[in-house]
This record gives sequence, C-alpha cells and structure tokens, in this order.
Amino acid sequence: MNEDIIDFQIYLDARNLQEYTKRTYFFIIISFYKSLNITMPHIMNKYKKNTNPENTDKALPKKLLRKMVNNAVFLCYDL
Repeated sequence: MNEDIIDFQIYLDARNLQEYTKRTYFFIIISFYKSLNITMPHIMNKYKKNTNPENTDKALPKKLLRKMVNNAVFLCYDL
C-alpha cells in the first residue's frame, strides 16, 4: 500500500484526538492527492485542468481542495 495512503488513514484514525495541526492535515491531503494521481490516474484525470504531466501539482482545482479540507472522508469514499 502506498505510504501516503497509510499516513492519511493514520490521520483519520487520530482525527478525534486532534493530534495533527491544520498545516499537517493540509500536507497529508496534498500527499494523498499526489498518490492518487500516480496510482489511479484514470480517476484523477477528470480533476485536472492542465494535461501537461509536468504540471500535475498545479492541476488541483481550488473547489476540490476546499472540499478535501472540509471533509477528508470525501477522498476515501466518494472517489
């Protein structure tokens, strides 16, 4: 299993204990997005604005990012 996905699951497990700051939460979400982009590009392609593979870091729409930050479970269940 991808390390980023494992880290994200650890975050979800510890979420109620508030062991992570918002900044760490943001970093884990971005790492998780990048791992999805690598492991499941057929799913993540629909979220890309830029098709250039070198610019995939810039391809995350703000609306999706906001949804990820507000509801982490979105990543695990709705994708």
